[in-house]
Amino acid sequence: MDDILIKIIDVVSKCLKVNKNTLNLDSDIKNTDNWDSLAHVLIVINIFDAFSLKFDEDIIPELTSIRKIYNFIKENKK
Repeated sequence: MDDILIKIIDVVSKCLKVNKNTLNLDSDIKNTDNWDSLAHVLIVINIFDAFSLKFDEDIIPELTSIRKIYNFIKENKK
């Protein structure tokens, strides 16, 4: 597990109030406890903050899994 994924899982687990060990690349809004629409917005805001990314509200609906968040960060992190 690389540093980016570790950090994503840390942020998501804190937002969802779930154990980090229950999360992986396949965790998403449909199969993860507590990941509802409100938690989703909280996750995205905290991810942008944690990785010092410029916030873009248009991306919120697309980042619905840890894998999608991971790929987005890999593509946009400088």
